[in-house]
Amino acid sequence: MTSDRKKRRLGAKHLRNPSGTLPGHQSRADGIEDLFAAAMVRYRNGELVPSQRLCRAILARDSRHVRSLVLLGDMAQQEGRNNQAIKLLKKALSLHPGDATAHDNIAIAYQALGRRKEAVWHFTQAIALGLRDPHTLVKQSTGFGTFEAFSRGLAETPYACGIV
Repeated sequence: MTSDRKKRRLGAKHLRNPSGTLPGHQSRADGIEDLFAAAMVRYRNGELVPSQRLCRAILARDSRHVRSLVLLGDMAQQEGRNNQAIKLLKKALSLHPGDATAHDNIAIAYQALGRRKEAVWHFTQAIALGLRDPHTLVKQSTGFGTFEAFSRGLAETPYACGIV
């Protein structure tokens, strides 16, 4: 290690505050990841309003926090606010197109709005991105039987759907 590099490291060490972070920087334990973990606990306990508030607080700090966008989109879809869900999930997918959960959730929102073409496309993407068992991510919806038929057909003709 060069002496300049050593000096910089030692200097940074002395600048650190008691929590071990540089001044002006939050540690991951004190910041967004803790808020998101709390949002997930609330979500899993069925406390959607507090979970939504936490996600919005995260997005106020970091508007590109994909997991918060996906969780807010999921909750909006569960509450029947499908247009809002689509808006949130589109933003998440613009930031991370490979998010299988976002594709699954937006597909459900499209399906609820009767937009089957978009729903099928996003269900296909979710499967292509690693959704091995459609029952893993797909929630109960009015068109669930339609998706089951689609997934059976997909297993028979993956080339026709553009997955392979």
